[in-house]
Amino acid sequence: MERFLSPLVTPLTLYPHPIRELQDLRKLRQIPFQWKKVERYGSKSIATLEVWLGSEVFIKTSSAGVKKIARNYVAQEALSL
Repeated sequence: MERFLSPLVTPLTLYPHPIRELQDLRKLRQIPFQWKKVERYGSKSIATLEVWLGSEVFIKTSSAGVKKIARNYVAQEALSL
């Protein structure tokens, strides 16, 4: 009965959207990044992102069937740096 009375979603159980979290990091920590390109090859979209951390440049690439999802995957990979 207690499970039914507790909320299913709380601010602690929500995960922020990866692109939004990446943009927040850019504002708070001045971490520059740039979407290089989002290309379409047949039925796949390929997104490429450059992230600069100090003097190092990290390039992440991901693919998915939809452009938005490809960008989300790349943002998740960049957040794992």
